[in-house]
Amino acid sequence: PTPHHPSTFLLLSLFVWVDCKMEKLPDVQSVQSMISIAKMMELVRLCEEQELAIDAEMRKSFAAREQIEMKLELLDVIPTKLKPVNKEVKVLGQKIDETCKLADTLSSKVRHLDTIRDRVRVVSKKVEDIVQVKNCINGVHSAIEAEDWEKACAYIGTYLSIDCSMLEPSAVQQLQQATEQLQAVIRERFEASQATQDPKSTFRFAKLFIPLGLSSEGLQKYILFLRSEFKTTGEQEWRGLEISKGADPAVYIEAITKLFESLASIVQDEIVNVEEFGPGSGLQLLRSLQQQCDIHSTTILSTLMEKLQVSQLCKQIQT
Repeated sequence: PTPHHPSTFLLLSLFVWVDCKMEKLPDVQSVQSMISIAKMMELVRLCEEQELAIDAEMRKSFAAREQIEMKLELLDVIPTKLKPVNKEVKVLGQKIDETCKLADTLSSKVRHLDTIRDRVRVVSKKVEDIVQVKNCINGVHSAIEAEDWEKACAYIGTYLSIDCSMLEPSAVQQLQQATEQLQAVIRERFEASQATQDPKSTFRFAKLFIPLGLSSEGLQKYILFLRSEFKTTGEQEWRGLEISKGADPAVYIEAITKLFESLASIVQDEIVNVEEFGPGSGLQLLRSLQQQCDIHSTTILSTLMEKLQVSQLCKQIQT
């Protein structure tokens, strides 16, 4: 067999094993110098044992020869089979590199398209604003002439929500004049409704302050109107006490109770309307009405304490 043949490897392994076993036996010179029969017989016994062990090991090795040869042949075949796999791995690596380059190229193109899309949106928004401005100019004048205040304020609200930096100065000037004109008209109509003490009409014009960019002013005006209505109720209760001259102390308690009920009724009816002016509007309404309620209730309680001479009674108790 050739040097690389599996059988050659097997024989070399056996020779190495036998040589290791023979190291336990004495060398030739030691044997030649032996003069004792007992030692010679012992050496013969050892040689026989070694022979038997070597023979058993050789039988065992040759029994596993086929399996060892198959494994050794497999080791010879594996490198041959791995060569095409190595080539395929290299080809796959090249394809992955090409795919990565293509993905980078596509990503840059997508980013460029996103930039273009954003620019198109900006341009589209500007075109839309220009069209809306033209509609606002035509619509607001027509609505003012027709006294359609809701529609006129809606046009102004649209104008105020547009970025005017890209609009023509003449168009902006026309709409600004219309805004100022409409603000003055809404203020006048609100004052007129307030003077007639018409709650529905007053809230209608107060609400129109919102699209005109005057939410805070409209809220304050409407809260003052509701406070004025509540003040009137408190004054009526006070006049009722003066007419009856407060003969019965229970009348004062009843007046305060009615005052609180009137406060709760206004809050219940108007809180939804007031909240249209924005967050925190309801709290401002409650604070203003509570302040007015404190004024009336304090007056009523002070009068009751004077009638019952609470101060004098306290002094007598202290003395």
